[in-house]
Formats: sequence, structure tokens, C-alpha cells
Amino acid sequence: MKKASVGVVILLFATVAVATTIWITEPKPTANSNEIKPDSTPYLNLLDKENLSEIPLPKENLSSPERFKFPPIPNPASDMSEIKPDSTPYLNILDPEHPLHGKIPLPVRKHLPPPPDGIPNPGQGDYGTSINRNLDGIKGVYAGQEIIPDLSLPEAPPNRTLYAPTLESPNYAPLESVTAYWRYEGMTSTGRAWGVWDHTKGKFVLMKPIDSQFMSNYVRTFPEGQLYFIEVVYINNAWRVLLYNFNTDQWEEQYSSAGSSNRKDGWDIWESFFEGTCPSIPNIGSDYLQVYVNGVWKSVTSTYGSLLDYQNCPYQENMISNYHHWSVGP
Repeated sequence: MKKASVGVVILLFATVAVATTIWITEPKPTANSNEIKPDSTPYLNLLDKENLSEIPLPKENLSSPERFKFPPIPNPASDMSEIKPDSTPYLNILDPEHPLHGKIPLPVRKHLPPPPDGIPNPGQGDYGTSINRNLDGIKGVYAGQEIIPDLSLPEAPPNRTLYAPTLESPNYAPLESVTAYWRYEGMTSTGRAWGVWDHTKGKFVLMKPIDSQFMSNYVRTFPEGQLYFIEVVYINNAWRVLLYNFNTDQWEEQYSSAGSSNRKDGWDIWESFFEGTCPSIPNIGSDYLQVYVNGVWKSVTSTYGSLLDYQNCPYQENMISNYHHWSVGP
């Protein structure tokens, strides 16, 4: 029995020794860079924008004040149970019960055709991404839109309005997500709000001031800036505007419509009406632009988007990544 026990011990020791030897590797010599090869699996990188809608990403600590690294995953647009009702309807200044209802002028929407020579007047310009109107399968858009909570426009006159960013799905979507800044005669400060414009009614149907409550629920700081995330998407026979609530980690339906507009085009743009002036503005951008096409979220590349540039003010325009990330600044 003693001899058998010794044999077992020797065998186990030999096995451990072999296993240890297998896991030992020599460090790569630093003198010969030819032996270092490029990454053979870059497609596995979860931070690649092409992967954002394909693989669930780690969730951030929602209560952390630190910068976020990952945007929220687009709602799959196939399960209404994933969509929650608006948790902050009391912020809507278009509600007659709101204390500011009827007490401040609302931003004015203008849709002016370009002059005959095709060049817009100074301050009557757009910049950003035009979304392909020729693909009937596109039934939604998603983006991270930058908010500037302290943006200030010069005292009027003239009246000035800035919609940046503003997001609209192609294929006759009636609803548009609008980040609005405006200052008109009689206003002592700049109005700042996020709203929903209904093209079938020709008016804003929802408007929430960009205040501390809006920022706390819907805005977080990312490397690109302070962003809110929005979808305008067709689900269950209606167009819906979904806003992501970071406090609850849920998509909330802000407004819906079963109607349709007469516009087949879509956009994610910076849009200004400065009445022939070019006031100083901070940098404003949009990122993570995707389209919901044939049941799948896709990053907007040249297949789905193109440059839209009718801006005539001397601002710095940047199409940072074609065509899902752009900015306009001083």
C-alpha cells in the first residue's frame, strides 16, 4: 500500500508540473515590432458604433454624477411593454395647468424655401445629416442630442430662434423632436426647451423647459457633451416620440400620433433663424444617429444619410463621422 501511494503522489506532481509549464509564455521582445500583429477581431469591440444595437452593453451606475461611457440601447420597437408612459407630464408648459402656460412666447417654426439662387440668407441655415428618403423600410430614428442649459441669445430685436439639434424620421413621420432656444422682443432672457412638433397640426404639441428637473431625468454627460437620447419611431400603427429616462433606465413615450405628414424626407440637423445676423453660439452636436430599417437599428452611414449644408454663417461645421456624428460651433 505504501508503494502505491508513492506512485500516485508522483503522478499528480508530474501532472501539475506539466500544466504549469503549458501556461508559461515568454514576453514579446520589444526590439522587433515586426512580431506584433494588428488586432484580428476588431469587430468584437462593443464600443464600435456598429455594435451599439446588436449587443447589450454594461449599464452605468445611474446615480453616479460621473461621465457616462455608453449610450442607452435603442428600444427594439417590437415590444410595447418596454415603453413606459411619460413620468414628467407636469413639466409640459403647454398644459393649461402649468404655471407658465400662456405666460411666455413659444418658439416660432418657419419652413422657408431657399432663395432662387439656392443660397440661404445669413442665419437662415441648416447643417447636419439628411436621412435617405428613398428607403421605404426606414421606420424610425434614434440619436443622442446635445443640450446647452445656459445657452444665451442676444437681446431682441431681431427675434432669433435656434433649433439644434432637431430630429425627424423619413417616410411621412408627423412628429419631430426639437431642441429649442429662442429670444424675442419683450423677453428678458433666452427660452430653452425640448419639444415635439406635429407637422399635421402645424404646432408644438409638447414642450418641456430645459430646467433642473429635465436635466436630472433625461440628460447625462458623455464624452461628446450633455446628451439626451430620443427616438421617433413607428410602432403598432402609430408614430411615437420616446425619451430615455436615466433615473428609471426606461424609454418613456412623450407623444404619439396615428397621422402622417406630407414629407418623405428625414433629418438630424442644426437649424437657425437669426434674421440676417450670426450671433456667437457655443458648440452644439448630435451623435449615435441610427435608423430603424426593416426591423433592425443601423448606424447612419452613407447608405442611410448624406450631408445637409445650407449654413451661411461663419460657424465651424464638422461632420465628425459620416453621417452619424456632427457639430456646429464658434
